[in-house]
Amino acid sequence: MGQTVLVVFGDSTTAPRQVNGRNLPVYADHLRREFGKGGLVVVNAGVGGNDTVMARARFEKDVLSHKPEMAAVQFGINDSAINVWNNETEPRVSVDVFEQNMRFYVSQLGDKGCDVILMTPNPGLRSEYSSR
Repeated sequence: MGQTVLVVFGDSTTAPRQVNGRNLPVYADHLRREFGKGGLVVVNAGVGGNDTVMARARFEKDVLSHKPEMAAVQFGINDSAINVWNNETEPRVSVDVFEQNMRFYVSQLGDKGCDVILMTPNPGLRSEYSSR
């Protein structure tokens, strides 16, 4: 049986993480554990703090270079964040640019015969909860 490569590509929701010097399992680790013996190779290409603009600069090296048959793409939290401490009122990445970047990832992967899974970002804090 051959190997199938799955790249998980995203921000901190995907990225490896540690607490007190200990690796915490993230969903890529669970996929590797559950399906690795069946030939699934899971590459974790998550980088904390990234938005889709930052990630586009590393897309070739971190994703396409692995020649994946499948890719899970999970962005949105950092793109939609507003840097209120800098008195900003607009998201870091506009909805139009976010959509362009996501379409870019899907088309580039699709052109290479890769199946793409778009992961829903975690919900953000709503303004009506911020005063609680």
